[in-house]
Amino acid sequence: MIHRSMYLDVFGEQEANKPPTPVNLCLAIAWPPKNRNVILGTDHKQYVVIYICHYLKATKSHVELINTYTAEKKPSQETLVGISEAFTKNRVNETLQLMLCDY
Repeated sequence: MIHRSMYLDVFGEQEANKPPTPVNLCLAIAWPPKNRNVILGTDHKQYVVIYICHYLKATKSHVELINTYTAEKKPSQETLVGISEAFTKNRVNETLQLMLCDY
């Protein structure tokens, strides 16, 4: 799977309606990830949207992430719609994603 994007709560401080600039860093990852994650959306073939929450003992705080993974570097429009629906269904502002692989 290709790590397509990341949503991190600190991105929320950016200007409204101005998404982060893509970095075009397409990283292939071993699947499935070893962490305990919550799947927010998937079609079981082309994409998966995952929620991750890490507890930091040193600061006694949590870091929340939402990562998207796709089977292809350039996913189909149908795949992109599925990813968008996963964000919408879970009330996450899709425009605040940091696109890691945006071809």
